[in-house]
Amino acid sequence: MIQIIKSKKTNRLFFLSVIILFLGTVAFLLENLASVHIGPYIRIGLSSLPNRIVDYLLGPVVGASFGAVMNCIKYAARPEGVFFPGFMLSAATASFIYGTLLHNKPVHALNIIVAEILVKLLVNCGLNTLWLSMCYGQNFIALFPIRAIKNLAELPFACFILYGLLKTTEKIHRAKFKNML
Repeated sequence: MIQIIKSKKTNRLFFLSVIILFLGTVAFLLENLASVHIGPYIRIGLSSLPNRIVDYLLGPVVGASFGAVMNCIKYAARPEGVFFPGFMLSAATASFIYGTLLHNKPVHALNIIVAEILVKLLVNCGLNTLWLSMCYGQNFIALFPIRAIKNLAELPFACFILYGLLKTTEKIHRAKFKNML
């Protein structure tokens, strides 16, 4: 009986490791192949989408850890600008927010909209703008409007893409992997 329990735990751990490694690889590739940098202050890309799948499937703690580690890996592979630990904190905070609002809940547009607004306001416009002002010696008030406009313009697209991605993830999870996660 103990052998069966150990093997189920081992199988689950292996399965989770494969998912995390796969999604980490996808995030890394998206960062390097599907991101556009507009100066040092604006980046538009899809590399956070695998993080959102981890947040949805595995929750806020694993998601925050994954977000922080991926932030370091992406920077190490493609160092642009200065490394600042605040950005790692921002990645972890964003994943924690998404994980808290989306994990173990059915995918609903309202949950996604609330999560996106909170992350865009608190993390992207708040924390990240603060980190950029500290790193580059720019005035926070000078950086905030352009970053706020970018995040406001991005909001409907981000909600739409995340909703479609998580709906698809939800269907696959329910149909194939419900007992594994």
